[in-house]
Amino acid sequence: MDDLLTALLVVALISPVFAIGFSAYYYRLYRRAPQPKRHVPIASFILALLVSALVFYWLGTGVGIGLACSSTSSNLCGLFGFFVLGPIVSSLAIVVVAKVLSSNARKAL
Repeated sequence: MDDLLTALLVVALISPVFAIGFSAYYYRLYRRAPQPKRHVPIASFILALLVSALVFYWLGTGVGIGLACSSTSSNLCGLFGFFVLGPIVSSLAIVVVAKVLSSNARKAL
């Protein structure tokens, strides 16, 4: 169990870096495509990613706290949500929203 927790903690620490990299990659692909009729400015793209990341961070944190505190009775069970599941879910949300925004823009040609 400790090995799994350590692996998830490492993934949670690395995942925001990969999410930022993937979102930059998707925006770069979007900018290289022929210009769509409706252009999404970078400020709007970043704002959409930040809002989705914050919303899904709190959802992931809530689920992580509920998951960890239901299986153990430790005082620190809620930290699993804040430090592990929240960042992982937030990073996944960034990647998914960036992919959706860039693919919808290319379809609008």
